[in-house]
This record gives sequence, structure tokens and C-alpha cells, in this order.
Amino acid sequence: MSEDSPKRGTFAYTKHAETVMAERRIDPIWVERIIRSPERSGSDPMSPERTRVFGRVAEFGGRWLRVVYEVETEAILIVTAFFDRNAGRES
Repeated sequence: MSEDSPKRGTFAYTKHAETVMAERRIDPIWVERIIRSPERSGSDPMSPERTRVFGRVAEFGGRWLRVVYEVETEAILIVTAFFDRNAGRES
């Protein structure tokens, strides 16, 4: 496992991520759990330096949560997180 691995880093949140997570009642524990153990992942087509991960949140009715993050030197920076209605339909 590399030093940059999301499984080992500390987490930081952009102001945008903090705002939307509060508005959407997204618990940081869910975000960090999905980053550590995603059901699906890949690079963000709009920003290839960012990673998109998806996972279902049992505590929120099994809805799919999408999290976008970047691995930085000191932390894993969460850019945004939201419940994605289409994630379960994507292959």
C-alpha cells in the first residue's frame, strides 16, 4: 500500500464539501467509509486528477453516495459528496 493510499490518509474537506454535506445530511463517517471501501471507483472524467467513488449507505435507505476526492501530500481532500440517483443504473 503506497503512502498516498486513501486507506491510510487523514481527511480534509473543501468548504463546498462541508456545505453540501450539511445540506444533504451526509455523515462524514459515510464519506470516509466509502473512500476506504468503495463499491465502484474511477477517475473523474471532468478532472482526471480526482477520483470518484460510489457506495451504498445502509443508514440512508441503501442510497448510492458519490464522493469525489483528490490525494494530496498531507491529506485526502474531499471535493464533494452527494446521493446519486443514477449510480445504481451505471455499469
